[in-house]
Order: sequence, then C-alpha cells, then structure tokens
Amino acid sequence: LLLAHLHQAQKNYLAAIDSLYSAKSYAHEMDKIKQISNIIRSLVSEYKEILNSQEDDLALLELYGRLTVLEPDYALNYIGLAQAYIALGSNEDARRALSLASLDPEVSHKANELLNTINQKPHLDIDHTTAVSLRRAGDQFAVEATLNNAVQVTLLLDTGASLSIISFDTLARLG
Repeated sequence: LLLAHLHQAQKNYLAAIDSLYSAKSYAHEMDKIKQISNIIRSLVSEYKEILNSQEDDLALLELYGRLTVLEPDYALNYIGLAQAYIALGSNEDARRALSLASLDPEVSHKANELLNTINQKPHLDIDHTTAVSLRRAGDQFAVEATLNNAVQVTLLLDTGASLSIISFDTLARLG
C-alpha cells in the first residue's frame, strides 16, 4: 500500500494501480480487501478524470485494458473499455467489451445504452482481429479449444496464472 501511495505521489498511476492489485491479492481479511478495492476505484476515477481532461483516449484504452485483466469480474471496467474504444472509433471492439458487461445485471442497462448508441452510427470499422467466444462459469470465463488439432476441450481462462494444468485424461487423449 505504501508503494502504491508513492507511485501515486509521483503521478505514476498505472504503477500505483498495479501495486494496489498486488496488495489486494495478499489481503486475507474481507475488510482489508474492501478497503483496497475502494482505494483502487478512487485512484482509477482520479486517473480517468486526468486522461479525459487531456483527451488521451489511447491512455484510457490502456488503463481499462489493464483493469479488465487485473479484475475481469468487475463489469464497470468493460464499460470503461468500451467507452475508450468508441472514442477511438473502434465500434466492433466496443461491442465485444459490452457483450461481457451486458451479462452483469448491475451495469447491463449502461451496456445496452452504449450498444444502442453504437448501433445508431454507421458501421465503418475494419476489423482485422479474431473473436474468441467466452462463456461465464461462475466468477470465471471458459473458452472452447482444440488441442493438437484433435482433442476438443474446455479451458478455464486465468490471465494471472503462472502455469497451465491439463488433466491426465486429456493428456492420454492427446497421446
């Protein structure tokens, strides 16, 4: 927490946010987790205001891209990500971010409102990306995959994992 405070004092907001998420991952008391979450929300809000005043849409995209990785179950981050994509004219990317946010009842209204705004604009995006469908599995996301062009599996997506685990049955099916 002290490191985050020092980064914030130096106006290094992304490093401060990263430090706070690191501190949150070590917290084991619910009160401390909530306290750190509130500090994160406050710092993100402060940084967002600065970036909005500077009209720095690329930095907003970086911020919300990072936040969706650090806390993928907080739907408001996907709303921020979508807003950054819209500001940059990437409506297809915004639609993908909003499709994730629209699943959360607390922000689905805002997500649908933004989707309606996007759908009223002419479609000018040139999309050179490949979409991967995610399925919510509790607080996690799952993705269907084919291993070695042979074995169909469902993988649990964990962007913070330091290793990958595959069952013995799946390994046996792979040979």
